[in-house]
Amino acid sequence: MINKIKNYIVAIAAFISTALAIFGIYVWNAKIKKQSDLNKTNKDIEINNKKIDYAETKIKEVVEEKLKVVCNISAKEKKIAELKQEIKEVSPEPITDVAEAKENIIKKTRRRGRRPNKNNKPDTSK
Repeated sequence: MINKIKNYIVAIAAFISTALAIFGIYVWNAKIKKQSDLNKTNKDIEINNKKIDYAETKIKEVVEEKLKVVCNISAKEKKIAELKQEIKEVSPEPITDVAEAKENIIKKTRRRGRRPNKNNKPDTSK
């Protein structure tokens, strides 16, 4: 009878130790999985931080480029306004003398190789 009780106690102790061993393996696997998930998450966070830094630098560059373009546009608009004002202020000198106009025409035609007509007669040299 005592042997049976000892056998039961040994069987119960074996069952309890097996259950504790299985529970220990489960906890150990859970700890390793948790650590690997944590490492993976940290790597993902680091990659995302690098992408965010890159995007922020690009945003800064775009903002600086935009400021330069806006400054250039405003400077050109001012220059255009100044030129329009100058155009309004300057008027071409009208040619009042017909003789001056005729001389200008003759000078231009001489450049092209034509001979001016001195007597106001049609040119028949062709």
